[in-house]
Amino acid sequence: MAWLSVVAAIMSFAYSTIGLGLGLAKTIGDGTVKGNIAGVAMATPMQKVWRVAQAIGDIAFAYPYTIVLLEIQI
Repeated sequence: MAWLSVVAAIMSFAYSTIGLGLGLAKTIGDGTVKGNIAGVAMATPMQKVWRVAQAIGDIAFAYPYTIVLLEIQI
């Protein structure tokens, strides 16, 4: 059953590499980066606050599933 962990690790690394490669290809192809250290520009500061709140909510919603996955593995 250890081989399954090895396969999963290889697949995870491959998916990460593919995602990184596609992101770099998109950036190099466009020739521009649509953002900066502060993130993507918004029309109003309230839109920025709303997007940040949505991102925090997404993370908070996904967090309990990590605990369930850890319990399944143990």
